[in-house]
Amino acid sequence: MFDSDKNSGFFSDDSNINVSEKFSEIQLLHASKNGYTEVYKAKRYGRWHILKRLTEKESENQKFKNLIQKEFEVSYLLSHQNIARTYGIEDVPGLGICIVQEYIDGWNWKEFFEQQDITKAETETLVCELCDALQYIHEQQIIHRDIKPANILVTRNGHHIKLIDFGLADRDDYAILKDPAGTSGYASPEQQKTGLIDNRADIYALGILIGNLPNCSRKLKRIAKRCSEVQTSKRYISANDVKLSIQSKKSRSIAIAILVLIIVALSTILFVRLPQRISQEIVIQQDTVTMQMVEQQSAEIDSLKHLADTYAHEIDSMKQIGNAEAESANQMLELQDAVRAYAKSVCAKIDKFLADRTQLTSDDWQTYQNMQTEMMMHRGEYPLKLLLSRIPKSDRNFASKLETLKAVEEKVYEEYLRANYMKVEMVHE
Repeated sequence: MFDSDKNSGFFSDDSNINVSEKFSEIQLLHASKNGYTEVYKAKRYGRWHILKRLTEKESENQKFKNLIQKEFEVSYLLSHQNIARTYGIEDVPGLGICIVQEYIDGWNWKEFFEQQDITKAETETLVCELCDALQYIHEQQIIHRDIKPANILVTRNGHHIKLIDFGLADRDDYAILKDPAGTSGYASPEQQKTGLIDNRADIYALGILIGNLPNCSRKLKRIAKRCSEVQTSKRYISANDVKLSIQSKKSRSIAIAILVLIIVALSTILFVRLPQRISQEIVIQQDTVTMQMVEQQSAEIDSLKHLADTYAHEIDSMKQIGNAEAESANQMLELQDAVRAYAKSVCAKIDKFLADRTQLTSDDWQTYQNMQTEMMMHRGEYPLKLLLSRIPKSDRNFASKLETLKAVEEKVYEEYLRANYMKVEMVHE
C-alpha cells in the first residue's frame, strides 16, 4: 500500500514537480514591419501561450502604450468559442509588458482555404461561425475595425473559427484613439476617414472576405455583394442577419430536395409498383387479395400526397419568411431615415436660433444651452414612438430595433454638436 501522508505512490520522496510560473521556450512568431507590436510563442505549465508586446522602438511611446492597454481591456472580458481568449497582462522577464493570450494551432483564413479541400457546406459553416463571433462583439458595443484573413484563424482540430487581434478595436465608452484605422482592401469607406462608424464597418470587411473565397458559391457572392455595399444603409444590419440569409436558403434547398424525392417515390408507386401488383393478382385470380393490395397502395399514395402537401406548405412558409425578412430590413431602413430626418430637424431649430446672431449675449447663451439640453434629454422618445407605430412592443426584435434607431438619432446629434462647437464658441461673448 502507498503511504498517502507522504506521496501518491508515483513519485519518490526526492522527486520535484515543476510549478514555475515563468515562460520558457520563447519564440518570435511575428513582428509587424510597419506596426508597433511583436508576437511571441511561449510555454508555461506545459501549454503554449501567445505573448504580445510593443516593439523596442515603440516601447516608450505613450500613444502605443495606450493602444496596447486598450487592446487588453477590450479583449479581456470577451468569452466566446470563436474568439481567442485573453488571459491577462504581465511583465515578462526579457520581453517587458505583454498581453498573454490563447495559442491557436491552425491556419489563417487565406492559408486554410488555399491549402484545404473544403466543400461548400463546410465553407458556409465557417462563415456562420465568423458571423457568430462578430455578432457577439457587436452586442458588447465593440467594433473590431481590422477584419482580414490574418486575423481569422481556423483550428486544426475540428476546423473552427477563432477571431484574434483586437489592437484596432474600438468601443463606445473609450474617448481615446479614434483615428481612422484598418487594412487597405478590407477597411470600409467610412472607416478610412475621421468620423463615427458602427458595426457595419466590420460587415463590409466580412463581405470582402466572403467574396474572395476560392470556392465562393453564387449564393455567397450575392451575400458578399450586399455586405460590401459602399453605402452603409444598403448593407446587412447585423452579422446575425448575414448568418440567417445563409441558413434560410440552405433550409429551403433541403426542403425542395425532399419534395423532389417524395414526388419521385410517388411516381414510382403510381406507374410501376401498383400496375405490377395488380397484374400479378389478376393472373392468379385472387380478387380479395387484389382489392387489399389496391387499398394498401391507395393508402400509401394518400399518405405520400399528404406529406408532399406538407412540405409544399413548408416551402411556401419559408418563402414568406424570406419575404418578411426583406420587408423588415426595408422597414428598418425607412425608420432610420425617418429618425435621421427628425434629428436633423431638431438641430435645424438650434441653427435657426443662431443664424441671425453674430455674438451671443449671456441670455442667448443660456437659451442655446437650454435648447441643447432639451435635445439630449428627449433623445430616444421619437424613435420609441415611431417604432411603436409600426410594430407591437411584444415583437421579439423590438428591443434591438429600438437600440438601432436610438443609435441613429444619437449619431446625428453628436455630429451636429461636434461640428458646431467652434462656431458657437466664436460668437459667444
